[in-house]
Amino acid sequence: MIRKWMTTRWPSVQQALSFAPLLLILFAGMAGCNVLEMPTANYQTRAHTVDGRALLMGDDFEDGMLHPLRWRTFSVGDFNTVIADVVPAPGADSPADHRLRLHADTIRAVQVPAKSVGVRFEPLIQFGDGKRIEIELDWNNGGGLGNGSYLAAGLMFVPHIDGRPAQQDHWLKIRYIGVPPRDRARLLIETRKKGSDTVLFNEDWPKQNRTGRAIGKQQLVLHLSATSLRLNENGRTVFETDNHNLGFDRGYLCLLLDTHSNYPPREVYFDNLRVMSAPAPESRTSVGSPSGVKISEGDTLIMKDSSGESL
Repeated sequence: MIRKWMTTRWPSVQQALSFAPLLLILFAGMAGCNVLEMPTANYQTRAHTVDGRALLMGDDFEDGMLHPLRWRTFSVGDFNTVIADVVPAPGADSPADHRLRLHADTIRAVQVPAKSVGVRFEPLIQFGDGKRIEIELDWNNGGGLGNGSYLAAGLMFVPHIDGRPAQQDHWLKIRYIGVPPRDRARLLIETRKKGSDTVLFNEDWPKQNRTGRAIGKQQLVLHLSATSLRLNENGRTVFETDNHNLGFDRGYLCLLLDTHSNYPPREVYFDNLRVMSAPAPESRTSVGSPSGVKISEGDTLIMKDSSGESL
């Protein structure tokens, strides 16, 4: 009897079992389980180490799309058009080479002065023990128009996924801020802890480099731990501190473009996100402008929406 059952029923059982992983994922989503912390990026299947470091997660956008298990889009404010998508990289050697595009057209969109469009990387990044985050940012000559006025682009860490990222009580922002009237920019690193905003680094602007500096494709490497932060830009260290005072040691990475009302279409690009294991940076004194500088209207661009919330 067992032999007869194996002959007649076993193929049906095998077919049913083949759907088990899919059913597990579906039921987990229905139950509200967080299945998005699994490393799902292309890099995970291509290499497990880079320069001797364990590669944990990332995305090179070669799928040609924003993978729904890796990314969520968001926008703040009103736009004529707003786009967050993946497009072919110009002049690429491979037709599979794509990158993330953030696009904003705010002509006649004046309901909310300051606006933001971005994407949130869904896996939670725990950086308490030290992580190395790499990302390429293409400033695109001031969004493609040679005009960086009221344009900002960069990355942001937030500890929670509820609400607008910039309205949270804790965050870390690393952005390039456009310096009018052309396409030049300056680097700004800010933190918020319990609702209080602090500038860690601003290139000592406007006392130094008041006209900003020319930037292009910026290769950023962020070393982040529970207490320390070091940022490398195009192979050189531009800022580091052994006491960033964030108030959180795990968070979600956001890539964003900030803009203002009444600007023609502008867009910036991101590519080659990698999150790797890394020991915490050695303890050193801060370099660059002093840390602990409170934000004021005179020394940094503060973008606010109609409710007065900073973006």
